[in-house]
Amino acid sequence: MNRFNPALLLLLASAGAVRAQQDTLSRVLVRRSEVLTLLGFGVAAAAIAPADERLATWIRGPGMQGPSLNTVARVFNFMGDPGTVIAGATLYLFGAATQRRHPLDAAVHIGESVVGASVITGVLKMATGRARPYVSANTNPHDLRFGRGRDGGQYQSLPSGHTTAAFAFASAMASETATWTPNRRWVAPAGYGAATLVALARMYDDKHWASDVVLGAGIGTATAKAIVRINHARPRNRIDRLFIPSEDGGFHMSVSPSDHGRTRVGLTRAW
Repeated sequence: MNRFNPALLLLLASAGAVRAQQDTLSRVLVRRSEVLTLLGFGVAAAAIAPADERLATWIRGPGMQGPSLNTVARVFNFMGDPGTVIAGATLYLFGAATQRRHPLDAAVHIGESVVGASVITGVLKMATGRARPYVSANTNPHDLRFGRGRDGGQYQSLPSGHTTAAFAFASAMASETATWTPNRRWVAPAGYGAATLVALARMYDDKHWASDVVLGAGIGTATAKAIVRINHARPRNRIDRLFIPSEDGGFHMSVSPSDHGRTRVGLTRAW
């Protein structure tokens, strides 16, 4: 029996290594729930696609268009882009100025989520080459050609970039606040509600078909969930170490008069 011991030990070691590798992958790769989220939105986009033309005609009709809604649409278009970037940067500066780790943590992970989801959407825009509704006066949602997105913005309709960014922001913010302020249950409904209005604003402005915004919402939501989870599974990863001070470090703000009678404000970071 002793002669089999080395083989048995090797088998057990191999099994342990495989299990350790699986544990590592489970922290890094997407989970089933995130894949199902994306697939669910994808199915919803495919289901609503036959109604793209009718919905575009309705939302662009005289009964819907008007000065007041035009103003509202401009506001939510801005919220999608560059509003998500401005909000994330503001949250980061707030955390740096007040020495609060949670806002810093949330801001960095929100930024990663918006950028990551936007990269995916950008690649799909270039690949699908779908014409925006205004190109065909809302009559041809089937105008797609592989690779045509490189020809200009009018052929970058699918998916919606503004909607992707808005849902990535909302999803990341909801995931972050759930970890350190679980009692604030209004954050998720408020965030997703605002993101939905961004999507409607893009349709209202004739920039996207309904299926564009549904798919964009799915990409933003699923990507943000995965990125936030991965970051929390791997604390003090390279990006966190770059942008978030350690417990012993921090940001320090200084205010001092300059030689010309002006006030000089400085922000330093200690690791």
